[in-house]
Amino acid sequence: MNTNTAESIEQIYNFLKEDESFSSRQQFDKIERLLQELHTQGEHGFLAEKPYKFKFHFNGNYIGFNAGDAPRFGEKRAFLNWLLKKLKNMRTNDIL
Repeated sequence: MNTNTAESIEQIYNFLKEDESFSSRQQFDKIERLLQELHTQGEHGFLAEKPYKFKFHFNGNYIGFNAGDAPRFGEKRAFLNWLLKKLKNMRTNDIL
């Protein structure tokens, strides 16, 4: 994962946090919204199933993972480090 990717993800995170209504959403909804922004295939191919199963296209690959172990979305550094690690290590076949 390159630095530009990490910076882009942090920018998206910061943008979402600026929305006042965003803070009242549940953890699942916050993660779903962030991953929708990262998804690069338009409306097709994005999957979000409760409790925390996600599948989406990112950087040329389909990524799939369970986000049940995610730190709280509001814990910025911990959450972003967790997400970057997931994106680096996961592929669709790992979970789905």
